[in-house]
Formats: sequence, structure tokens, C-alpha cells
Amino acid sequence: LMPSKDFTLYAKWTKISGYASKVTLNSTKATLGVGQKLTLKPVTTPQYTLDYLFKQNNVQATVEYKSEHAEVASAALKKGTATITVKTTKGKTATCKVTVKSPATSIKLNYTKRTVSAGQEIIVKATVKGYGGKLTWSCNNSCAKVDDNGNITALKKGTAIITVKTYNGKTASLTLTIK
Repeated sequence: LMPSKDFTLYAKWTKISGYASKVTLNSTKATLGVGQKLTLKPVTTPQYTLDYLFKQNNVQATVEYKSEHAEVASAALKKGTATITVKTTKGKTATCKVTVKSPATSIKLNYTKRTVSAGQEIIVKATVKGYGGKLTWSCNNSCAKVDDNGNITALKKGTAIITVKTYNGKTASLTLTIK
């Protein structure tokens, strides 16, 4: 229970005598695919407040989350939108608008095989059917490297497989031969 009168506490030798004058979230807008998760972290001003102390010690859930579509907000269980609101003990609020999209059903690259010379750079484009989230690119051999945008650099003679992956595990690959 919250005390009926305000009082002063000390945490880590810091005087805590007030409630939050402001609360923010680490994100105010997010887009996810079905099945993705989002961690929202509230930050109060000042950092150490009676709201913070009670939340950290589980004395009372002083920061509450509400959403008009709980199935969207909790873990992106279905397509839709939701506004998630965090509220402090004294009524300060912050919101995050979450849009959940249909997951990727497939991903394709503009090339499946390429032959290049050492030192050459190429750009590979991925086409995703549905929502792919942040794509993850990888290369299985040190003869080439690929960055987060699909830009490939052929470093030395060899063969490499460049793979791109969506948040929900759909993949596409390119076999790169370097002469």
C-alpha cells in the first residue's frame, strides 16, 4: 500500500522525497511483426522517486500499463494497432503506439548466383512478402563480407553463401563465386 502522507526515504545514499514529475518511454512508436516482442522501459524525472522505489521493491505496482488491445500490446499476437500507456502513482503518463503487421511469408534476393572478381562490391536487394522486420545478413566464408544493408564486398578468391533472414526465420541465399 502507498502511504497516506508523503515521506522521505534514502536509496543508495540519495534522498528520495518526491514522486515523478514526468515519465517517458524508450519508444513512442514501434512496428512489429506478429510474434515479435517489444520491451518498453519507463524513465521517471527525477530518476529516483517514490514511484521508482516502490516499483523496484515490488511494494506496489506503481507503474501500470494499459492498452485498448491487450492481445496486440502483450506480445504482438495478432495484426493490429494499440496504444500502450504507462502511468505513475500520481498520474503522469507516457504512450507508445504499436503497429503489428502480418509476418513475412517469403523472402527473395535479386540474385541467387553471382560471379565477381576480388575487390568488387555488389548490392543485393531483398524482397519480402509480408513484414520481415530488421533483416539479418550473414556470410559463411571469409572470402567475402556483407553489411546490414546487403552490400557485399568480395575480398579474395573463394565461394561464399550470403544469407538474409527475417525476424520470423524466413531465409534466402546467394551463392557468390569470387575469381
